[in-house]
Amino acid sequence: MLRCSKLRFTVPLLLMLLGAGAIAQQNQKRSSEVERQRGWRSQVNTTNWDDGGALSRWVYLNSTEVFPSCPVERAGAVRPLPVRLRPEIGDFVVDRGKRDVTLREWIHSGTPDGFIILSKGAVVYEEYPQMQRTDVHLSFSVTKAFVGTVLGILESEGRIDLDVPIERYLPELSRTEWAGTHVRDIADMASGMEGAEDSFAAYSDPMNKHFQMEAAMGWQPRSAAMPESVRAGETYAYVHTLKRVREAGKEQVYTSANTELLTELIERLTDKPLCQVISEKIWSKIGAENDAYLLTNEKGFPIAHGGMGMTLRDLARFGLFFTPTGHNSDAEGAPATFVRNLLEKGRPELAKGKRPAWFSHSSYQWDGVSKYGQIFKGGFAGQILFVDCKKDVVIAYFGTNPNSDTPPTPLPLVALVQRYF
Repeated sequence: MLRCSKLRFTVPLLLMLLGAGAIAQQNQKRSSEVERQRGWRSQVNTTNWDDGGALSRWVYLNSTEVFPSCPVERAGAVRPLPVRLRPEIGDFVVDRGKRDVTLREWIHSGTPDGFIILSKGAVVYEEYPQMQRTDVHLSFSVTKAFVGTVLGILESEGRIDLDVPIERYLPELSRTEWAGTHVRDIADMASGMEGAEDSFAAYSDPMNKHFQMEAAMGWQPRSAAMPESVRAGETYAYVHTLKRVREAGKEQVYTSANTELLTELIERLTDKPLCQVISEKIWSKIGAENDAYLLTNEKGFPIAHGGMGMTLRDLARFGLFFTPTGHNSDAEGAPATFVRNLLEKGRPELAKGKRPAWFSHSSYQWDGVSKYGQIFKGGFAGQILFVDCKKDVVIAYFGTNPNSDTPPTPLPLVALVQRYF
């Protein structure tokens, strides 16, 4: 009995001690994580946050810890994404260099953070080498596709005419060099205005117009030599001062100032902040599982050219907005009129030989639209959304740049879709 009594008291005591040890380990782990998070926060500034590597990955996954933001709220039932994995897709060769590199190897090469493929609304390939499935990641310029889509939806509702000068909706621009520029030219990156992102200087030279616009947004350091509107964080006021460098409607030149002006137009038309408009026109329609966010500067100006963040699955659900699956479920698809305009109402002549062979034009802020019904939008540091609207395939991925000037790795997504779908 004595031994039994000892056993009865010793075992609970031992379990308590073991439990206390486990709790202590958990607390130590949590404490280490808190210290790590504090460490990243203490290092981040407007110069280094997007230079690449581990620090940037932390920022891209925790952007609302660094910058002000506005919620893009979800609504309604969550669109289910059945999982029907096809592991053989990982064997697809994406790079034929000195040796063949497969998709699986590329995904685990260190730059991609997450990768997903949907076919007819089901997940057929999905990996998260540098993030969790539930993490929210900054999408950079993929944000522009949301702005262009909102614009196209408003057009389909008859609330805007893209073939009139911008001052029809923003009268104050009649006194600027934006006057006479048609809304469609702005939407198609053919405004002819300053701020082109055609060199590394756009992101490194404080005198560059794009650099100064991002400084007004809080993404670049400000200095006393910059215009007062930049130093005051008055983004729209700064965009109004840009000068004309070429005739509008003649050539596409990637210029994020166009996106910011479209945002001012959208907010003026709807009398709502952009984050709310995206929520009402898109995010509440696609069956998103989580809220997204849109970064702003300290005065609430939306960083519309690159500040939206979401989970990878929800980005893929946005891709379904343009597919047959998106139009045959409880969630809603994009208006048919807008999809038709996006796919068919393009101006290939604006690209002047710059476009890849597979697509015909760029419009509504999407980088590429093909005659086969494919649309594509890329973003800095390895963010991609590719949709084959006819084959009902969505490919999306997030990434982190290894350093400040790492060129993106172009994947043969068209060939991948042709092979497996």
